[in-house]
Amino acid sequence: MTAIGSFDGVVTFGCTGLPAGVACNFTPPGLTTGANGQATSALTITTQSPHGSRGKGGNDGENEGRDGDGHGRAGTPRGTHAITVIGTSGGSPAITHEQSFTLVVK
Repeated sequence: MTAIGSFDGVVTFGCTGLPAGVACNFTPPGLTTGANGQATSALTITTQSPHGSRGKGGNDGENEGRDGDGHGRAGTPRGTHAITVIGTSGGSPAITHEQSFTLVVK
């Protein structure tokens, strides 16, 4: 993140447009720009596979691809998904900036 002008407030981050089974996390989740007007936060996107979950059945593979109740787990839908990252200042009024990208799930 690079500050515009003399901005030096706290900025928090979030995502919109997440399909089922997708999570977005930032490390750190909020930040303040340093003396040079720049700061970095890492975005991690996680998806859910419909396969590979052992559920409550242990490690024998009996419940592979099922949740703890024995139902099939759909996971993240395949295809392209538009995700938007939003940075919001903590000031009043809040200032937001957005950046979109495409997530491809195969």
